[in-house]
Order: sequence, then structure tokens, then C-alpha cells
Amino acid sequence: MLRRFESALQPSSDFRRQAIPAAAAPCAKAVALMQARLERVQGWLAPAAEVEGGVERISQAVGSLKLVMGSPGAGEDGVALARKLYLTTLRKLPAWAVAQAAHRFLDGKAGDKTFAPTPAQLVDETLRIIEPQIAERARLLKVLDAEVIPDPDPEMAARGLQAVAEALSGKGLAGGECERRSAEPLEHARDALLATPLQPGALSPGAIGRMIPDHPARRVGTASAA
Repeated sequence: MLRRFESALQPSSDFRRQAIPAAAAPCAKAVALMQARLERVQGWLAPAAEVEGGVERISQAVGSLKLVMGSPGAGEDGVALARKLYLTTLRKLPAWAVAQAAHRFLDGKAGDKTFAPTPAQLVDETLRIIEPQIAERARLLKVLDAEVIPDPDPEMAARGLQAVAEALSGKGLAGGECERRSAEPLEHARDALLATPLQPGALSPGAIGRMIPDHPARRVGTASAA
């Protein structure tokens, strides 16, 4: 279902969100289903600090790593400081994902299989675990936040199509308008030539007229020749 709505998304005038045509937009039932799914996914991604017992679960996972895997030697104060740094860094992530990441280091699927991971290494492994949930949340938010574009008015759309069709077929101009406009430059040139004073020895107006298309003298000459 989500993929179908995603395929209908298109760019919006608002760069922060996308748009979807009203005909392809999710109905109220589909919106409710996606919102319920979004709440569930967001629950999975809730930081450990916001979940009851979340920080304690992270503390246990870190303690197991330190107990089983080697780490640079440090005094009692150093161990306490290191644990505090782990908790400060990891409390922003889901507790369940941190626990899974710790187990991956313990069973050798991550890390060098010898030394306990640093806070940064645990963060990277945790983020790899929650990648699917992060991606699904982004997809749901993109569809639910999309701007719905109203369907065009059928009458206005029909008028627009008719105007385009008339323009392409040449009916946009009144009958004979194209022919009249194309003939105007030739008429002006003919009148200007006939109005020019003739020099001695030049052609007579009648002779000039017979060389100009559509001039009466030319039509007379043509009729006589026929």
C-alpha cells in the first residue's frame, strides 16, 4: 500500500514536502492505517532515556561487554567514568537496538573479537540495526505529509483542450484573417511604388502596374493576352 502512494508523489512548490494528486491520495482508512504504523515505528525508535528501564538495559549490556571482553586497564575511577560516557552516548538510541549491538560484539559478528567496543563503535552498530525502521519512518512521513493537489475542474480542462486544438488547427483566427494579413505588406509596397514621381525615360505607371500582382493593369493585360 505504501509503495503505491509513494509512486504517485511528485514535486511540490514547497521544497520541504512533496505533493500527490487528489485522485491518488490515500483515503481516510489508509491514512489511519499508516498513522498507526508510524506510531509503532516511532515507538521502536524511542530513545532509551524516554523508555522506562531503557537506561538500565543499556547499562547491563555495557557491563556484559566490559566483563567478558578486554579493555585498556584503568583504575576504579576510570571504570566509573567510562561507564558514564557509554551511558551518556547511548541513551539517545533505542535500548533494544543497543542490546542487540552489544550481543553482536559478544558473539563475534562485529568488532575485532578481542577488545570491547568504544562508545562510537557501539553507536555505529546500533544505527546499522535500526536502519530499516528509520527508512520506513521516513517513507511514512513523506506520504502522510504530502500536499494534496485538487483535481482540475472538468469544464475548465475541456475549455483549455478546445483552445489548444483550435490554435493547432489554425481556427484561432477569423476566416480570411491570415490571407488578409499576408497581403497587406504587398499592397503597401505597390501603393508606395506607384506614388513615386517618374523620371524621364522611366516606365509608365501602367507598365509598372502590370509588373505588380493583383494590379488592375496586370489583370487587363492578362485578359487581352488570353
